[in-house]
Amino acid sequence: MRRLRVAMAQINTFVGDLEFNRERIVSFIDAAEELQADIVSFPELAVTGYPPEDLVYKPQFVEDNRKELNKIAELYPDIAVAVGFVDKVKDKLYNAAAVLHEGKVQAVYHKQHLPNYGVFDERRYFEPGTGCFVFELNGVGVAVNICEDIWFSEPTSNLVKHGGAELIINVNSSPYSLDKFEERQENLAKRSKENKVYIAYNNLVGGQDELVFDGGAMIFNPEGELTAVGKRFEEDLVVKDIEFSDEKRKPEQVKDKEITCEFVIATTKKDKPDLTEVEIKTLGRDEEVYEALVLGVKDYVHKNQFRKALVSLSGGVDSALSLAIAVDALGSENLIAIYQPSDFSSKESEEDAFELAKNLGVKIEELSIMGLYEDYLKLLEPFFKGAKMSEAEENIQ
Repeated sequence: MRRLRVAMAQINTFVGDLEFNRERIVSFIDAAEELQADIVSFPELAVTGYPPEDLVYKPQFVEDNRKELNKIAELYPDIAVAVGFVDKVKDKLYNAAAVLHEGKVQAVYHKQHLPNYGVFDERRYFEPGTGCFVFELNGVGVAVNICEDIWFSEPTSNLVKHGGAELIINVNSSPYSLDKFEERQENLAKRSKENKVYIAYNNLVGGQDELVFDGGAMIFNPEGELTAVGKRFEEDLVVKDIEFSDEKRKPEQVKDKEITCEFVIATTKKDKPDLTEVEIKTLGRDEEVYEALVLGVKDYVHKNQFRKALVSLSGGVDSALSLAIAVDALGSENLIAIYQPSDFSSKESEEDAFELAKNLGVKIEELSIMGLYEDYLKLLEPFFKGAKMSEAEENIQ
């Protein structure tokens, strides 16, 4: 029986901060080595942070991201590492993943399917890749691909059928949306089952501007069954022992398929510590949305280096929920609530606003907006001339 201990580090990166990202990667490789993992993967474009967008147009940034990749490789001669970075070949840029071992970059994979819809515009920055590779790790055929590639059948089937892959490591930066986690599970179960292959799906976690990445790394077996899953909306190191039969998968050699087996890795990890069984937990729909909002607010504030935030309270449900999210994201000590009454505000609204702030431990100040409201009425008086007072004037507040 052949065995691999596979680790997936779903980390929270900082777009553009190459040193910070390297340090996060290094800390998780250290943790994976302590658990005697044979290979550890990191999310798509982990070295640069995702999405790097116009930063990739800066030649020095692209050069520096490669230098950081090489620094990581030099630190770890034993464990195999799969990590995302921006690769430059001649004058073309690629969304890439490198396999590191023995202190150097052993091979590089270029993402083939570049999404260009919704929040994605990767074709603006990158060229699509063509070739791919399968390498041998402790006698097991292992391949690496990136995010969108796993949503299409051909890249996976080529790696399995023509490359002899038995484990596919898929690195991702897939943003959260409602029901997306279930969509990923459905696709990965289908892809693993139809190809009779293990899939180790790693995903980024954290907020980046308007995007939130929810983690939730997963491993599926060749029967399409979920066997491991990472935490949602927080960093995690998912480690799983995978067993393969003694009979290796033999690839079909087809000349027009650009698949190579470029190198063999044999790790020396023998006396491995037992792994703690981790329960596969699921979040309810409301809990999932709430966690996404908290993470998005937290990272937006911290990554933009803001220290404190103001939250306007009306005494209503919407602002009450906003303050609760802000407290969980930033801490009550970093918030100031502002109650902004007008002549239309009820006594109950005022009481609710102040009681909420007290219950959540948030300092609250009162700042009347009647002066501003009256200025607006005066400004709009020509347009409201002759009209009876209605909700239109009230809603100006």
